[in-house]
Amino acid sequence: MEKTRKMYVTAEEAAEILGVSTGYAYKIIRGLNEELKEKGYRTICGKVPTKYFEEKFYGLTVTMQRGGSLCRQHETVRCGAVSFITKTGRE
Repeated sequence: MEKTRKMYVTAEEAAEILGVSTGYAYKIIRGLNEELKEKGYRTICGKVPTKYFEEKFYGLTVTMQRGGSLCRQHETVRCGAVSFITKTGRE
């Protein structure tokens, strides 16, 4: 399938990508948006720029397949000491 890049990641998409609840994804996005505001950028509630989201989560590349489903380029997403398992089931 053809893959394209999205400009923003929503909280629902972040929850799916990171394997966390939607509520926790909103908390993550709120924190990322605060960092962007401190740098002088304007933000959109409940969304974060895809590029910034990828920079903050090591090893993560977000792409969108035709049909609207999200996929990851890498099998493991590491955030501090936490590893998120992908759908392949491997760490």
